[in-house]
Amino acid sequence: MSSLLAELKLAPLPQPAGRRSGEKAAPSRHKKSSAQECLAPITADPSTEWDADEQILIRQLFALDDRLDHALIRRFGGEQPPQALAVIIDNERKSVPVPPGELAKIHRKLWLRGGIPIFYIGWPDKVDVISCADPPAFDEAGEAQYSPPRIITGVNDELFRLHSGERLLDGTFWDDQEHSAPFARNAESSHKKLLEKILDFDRRLGGERKPAARRLLLQTLLIKYLEDRGVFGGGEWFGRFREGARSFLALLDQGDAALVGRFMLKMEERFNGGIFSGGDSVVDSSCVRALSRLVDTKSEANGQLTFWELYSFAHIPVEVISQIYERFADRKKGAIYTPPALVDLILHQVMPFSRLRGMDLADVKIMDPTCGSGIFLVAALQRLFRTWRMQNEWAQPEAETLKVILRNCIFGVDIQADSVHITAFSLALALCEALPPPVIWEKLHFDDLAEKNLLIGDFMEMASGGDSRLPEKVSFIVGNPPFLTRKRECLTAAEKAVPRKNFAYAVLNQSERHLAEGGRFALIQPAGIIANAGAEPFMRGIFRRRQLDMVLDFASIRGLFPSADPKVVALIGTARSPENRHLISHYTFRRTPSANARNVFELDHYDCHVVPQEELEEKGSPWIWRINLLGGGRLKNLARRLASFPTLSDYIEAKGWSMGRGFFVGSPKKDNPAPWLTGKRFLPTDGLTSEGIARGRLGIVRERSFAGGCSERRFTPPMLLIKENESLQSDFWNDGPLAYTDKIVGINAPVDDAAELERLAKSFAAKRKFAILGCRLFGKQSLYGKATAILKADIARIPWPVDGNWDLSSWEKIVADDLPQMADYVRNGQNSPLLRNKASKSDITGYISCFTGVLRKLYPELAAGKTIFENGLLGQVFFFGESPAGEILKASQLATLRPVIEHDERRSLRRIRVLRFYDGNAFVIVKPDRLRYWIRSVAIRDADDVIAELLDMGGF
Repeated sequence: MSSLLAELKLAPLPQPAGRRSGEKAAPSRHKKSSAQECLAPITADPSTEWDADEQILIRQLFALDDRLDHALIRRFGGEQPPQALAVIIDNERKSVPVPPGELAKIHRKLWLRGGIPIFYIGWPDKVDVISCADPPAFDEAGEAQYSPPRIITGVNDELFRLHSGERLLDGTFWDDQEHSAPFARNAESSHKKLLEKILDFDRRLGGERKPAARRLLLQTLLIKYLEDRGVFGGGEWFGRFREGARSFLALLDQGDAALVGRFMLKMEERFNGGIFSGGDSVVDSSCVRALSRLVDTKSEANGQLTFWELYSFAHIPVEVISQIYERFADRKKGAIYTPPALVDLILHQVMPFSRLRGMDLADVKIMDPTCGSGIFLVAALQRLFRTWRMQNEWAQPEAETLKVILRNCIFGVDIQADSVHITAFSLALALCEALPPPVIWEKLHFDDLAEKNLLIGDFMEMASGGDSRLPEKVSFIVGNPPFLTRKRECLTAAEKAVPRKNFAYAVLNQSERHLAEGGRFALIQPAGIIANAGAEPFMRGIFRRRQLDMVLDFASIRGLFPSADPKVVALIGTARSPENRHLISHYTFRRTPSANARNVFELDHYDCHVVPQEELEEKGSPWIWRINLLGGGRLKNLARRLASFPTLSDYIEAKGWSMGRGFFVGSPKKDNPAPWLTGKRFLPTDGLTSEGIARGRLGIVRERSFAGGCSERRFTPPMLLIKENESLQSDFWNDGPLAYTDKIVGINAPVDDAAELERLAKSFAAKRKFAILGCRLFGKQSLYGKATAILKADIARIPWPVDGNWDLSSWEKIVADDLPQMADYVRNGQNSPLLRNKASKSDITGYISCFTGVLRKLYPELAAGKTIFENGLLGQVFFFGESPAGEILKASQLATLRPVIEHDERRSLRRIRVLRFYDGNAFVIVKPDRLRYWIRSVAIRDADDVIAELLDMGGF
């Protein structure tokens, strides 16, 4: 291989020492993540010393194109399939180099396949670097053109540093947004373009109004998939229906609905299962002609290739087609497209391979009670297929074996008939993907899953009515039920009993009753189920009966769903009563630049929390989850102390004062007057500023009809007015009646108490920082609701000591001071200063001061040593007593720790670790250099961790 590729750490290596197919993995083998261990020669018959799943990937890449030489592979510990980060063609060593025109065709295949970001081509004097996220260019004849956008001409080239194999493996490549963006763009990916094109086809065909037209489109996709995979052989099958036809497009070209109908009938006879059902009354000829024009129009790739020519489904993963089907779910009925990475993350937690491998698949039942297009069921079925192979020495299963797994294990329910049909299509594709083309054509006959495995109906009605078709003693219940409140006349008794009549809550409540003892569930839910006090009794009741194991909290990730932006959590649990000492894992996911570029989720050391069962059962427990979202640690201790304080509402009630929101404007058609408001002075919401009431902005109430909040006393001074905003602007008013809307809260006192209310107003303004702290810790709306809104109930809940003295300790003040940064981090993720900015010298100084301040109470001899920056990491040395004679950590050593700190646990999850190692009388803390890891409140948490470790080791 060329010297340049060798310098990129992509040189070929001897075959790895490892296990043979079917043997148990050696634990140490998968802990390594160096580029050298992960470079695989691409051959038709990989050495059996590669892991079985690595052999599968190598064979897939060889089948993609046999001229590929090597693949840079990332491993995920044996249970998750490996991932190819880059593929390489070594034209320097080939006796016949691959010419540019053929390289362009290979680029097209990689673009269609997706998932491999970089294509390297080595020449004697250069290395070409191509992004597989972008399609190749095409000439007027529709031929792909070779035009590499990046060329490395020497090892001193800046691109050499950017595109080294080590940077791909340790993840640092993706942290450099300016240079990694072209390789991670989803906008130009073939999968996104394909999805957009199919949705456009459906819109033009009127699929939402014409179910038969949409069904024909879905059948066309499945037929094209089979055709491109070579299932129909040379195409003679199509000639049976029209002389000379070699593809399904040639049949569509006739615009003959009867011809298409006859073809579908024969396909149904051959494959069964209702997948190609519809007969000769599928659609009319105008629809067939319209579909033919759409798929055969030269509107892709600069107008040179048709849809049928450009998108070869032989190279597009079947999961992508399933995702296309997912988008046809009816949004009006609460369906939301669930991202595949989220599905993978959830399934890995609820039904990991380590659990499945020890189960008899004949006893496994998986149900999605609101299955939509079946994205959870398809992913679960693929896990079962892979489990069968693990259990059977990685043998290739027979078609009947896979059908038995599908028939016995997979169950779904949906109220929409179209969704159930789409689920059937998706499961059929999953079957096809697991079988060789000849087996599909000769031996595969789909089972009709309708009314057996896949049920059309309302799950809540079916469950409450004891429908015998629903499976009993289910092993796993998974899914993403719609977040909606249905019309009163459609509600079942079970739905009426849940908070806000929320359908998703009702599905959770009902689903866990169908689990076998010890079975597990994983359901996506609105974040309000853990954040809102109104849902607290419901939540507590469920998880007294059933053990909550894990809360995956995505409240701080914006844009998680393409079609909507709800704040959600995934609740994962087990069908058994929890023990009193049970611990619940709470993971608070963030969206970071690297995670965003690679479409994965990211957790760091400070995002992993534990909630004891006893805290879940405490009244007023929702604040526990909010505390963890803000960083956890000692913040929980501070919140618990503040929760014991009287509240502002208690203070007001003790004084005999009143508190309420301003007026609501009513309908002009309804006569609900309030003459004490109409014509009076009016304070608009923006008139209450950080400086108090801006008198220049006062207006006059013009409205004559009011819907509520219009008690005359509410607008009679003296008043303390507080805006429902996280900044809590406030002011005292005692200058005649003043009207204000429901976005302002007023505290009213008798005239004789005006002086005392004014003192409260001054105290509130002086203690605003603490009041905001209280809202963030205990408010219903904070973090899990609208970004900056505060409710009246949140203001009422503000801790308010009787003597007005909050009396915070030094560490409590530090935690409180960092809270605004953490709140911004929760809301803005990769756009927050905590992630955008590196820790500065002053930041490190503050961290050291806080860290040593905590530890010196036990270890007064502690001192700080050298600070080391290297490769996006920061290492801080500390020592006890005498300074170490030598360097405990060098910058060159720090650079090698990146793969340990930033670890890709599997395709959908990346973990950021904190590394602490001890040497003699010294120790080093190593973390990423982002400010998020070096603020003072984090120093306190680090200090607590070090104290625990030192005590465990016996101290210094």
